[in-house]
Amino acid sequence: MRTLLPLLVIVALVSGCTTQQYYDNAIPTTTISGGEAASQAKGGGTTTTLLPLSGPEAITGFSGPKYLRFSKTAYEQSLSEGKVIHLYFYANWCPICAEERPKIFAAYNKLNYTDVVGYEVHYNDNEVTNDDLYAARLFQIPYQHTTVILNKKGAVSFKSFAAIGTERLISEIERARGV
Repeated sequence: MRTLLPLLVIVALVSGCTTQQYYDNAIPTTTISGGEAASQAKGGGTTTTLLPLSGPEAITGFSGPKYLRFSKTAYEQSLSEGKVIHLYFYANWCPICAEERPKIFAAYNKLNYTDVVGYEVHYNDNEVTNDDLYAARLFQIPYQHTTVILNKKGAVSFKSFAAIGTERLISEIERARGV
């Protein structure tokens, strides 16, 4: 039994950190009602929102293009404006997310595009909102530390369950821009 447990842990970690997919098709359209979304919250109970839902707020730590706390309204506006959209599904308890976050900030410090916007979407932590649940369901996210990049037409051009780092993130954003 003692040898089986470490093996299961390794399989779980590896399966969650190595897959990446490229998409050229349009994203599915799905809507979640408030009651349905609330019932999908992990662990039951209530969710806590530390940032207001009335509008997106910038996350501090970088000086480049916008990287915001996810809001469905802001996301839909970015889609309608034809922006490249980067979504990072983040959990405040996740060690991979904590390691990846400064790399995302570094990428945004290097980027100088007005047609790119990034959103941090909370997943399975104490900051999840109904908007976060909407995004997780829309993109069929199985767990945190997932990156999704949409091109200017709103189609998913990159999806990865692995940490991708600064230079790879920049490269995938530029690819989505058509650079």
